[in-house]
Amino acid sequence: MLKPEVRRLVLGPLFTNTYILRLRNTTLVIDAAPGSRAILRELKFLGDDVKAILITHAHFDHIASAQTLKRVLKAKIYLHKADLKLLPLSRIVAATYGIEWTDPEIDISLSNDEVLELDDLIIKVLHTPGHTPGSVCFLVNDSILFTGDTLFKGGIGRTDFPGGDWNSMISSLRRLSKLPDNIIVYPGHGESTTLGAEKKCNELLRKILEHGNP
Repeated sequence: MLKPEVRRLVLGPLFTNTYILRLRNTTLVIDAAPGSRAILRELKFLGDDVKAILITHAHFDHIASAQTLKRVLKAKIYLHKADLKLLPLSRIVAATYGIEWTDPEIDISLSNDEVLELDDLIIKVLHTPGHTPGSVCFLVNDSILFTGDTLFKGGIGRTDFPGGDWNSMISSLRRLSKLPDNIIVYPGHGESTTLGAEKKCNELLRKILEHGNP
């Protein structure tokens, strides 16, 4: 399968990654960080119609712009149903940062191992709870992986927020570790990496895979 083009925008007070994913005539947004104007400006420059807005989890810094993007782009929002209960708290946290918030209307509830076929993009949904109950990773065309706040370059997601669970995080990381080493990882914060590099150099991940605790 072809490897899509990935564009990254770093937005909002927590420097969250919003990704624009493109392959031929298909364009997706993955995570909608605060900063809808910047996202829409980039999409206007590209001249693309957006097929979908995929959300890795419902924390405010990953979903704050989703409803605005939906309204302007006429695209559907995808989110795992287990994170719906986090939206009221995300609204409150967004307000503490002075972030404009409109409650997102979720169109598609994601399920574990569901496969989304959006033209040339084949996306497998991996339910990876731990950071939140409904955290998911998106494996695109068997070559790139969007991990949200589950796995970072040199780190892993926190589990001390409401809905976080350490044992679930361990299980999720072990699941990701079984994917091929050459898969490129695009996390919710920070730079991209590969699964192989993280299994080799990410000390937290290595200790969890070996012992279950860092």
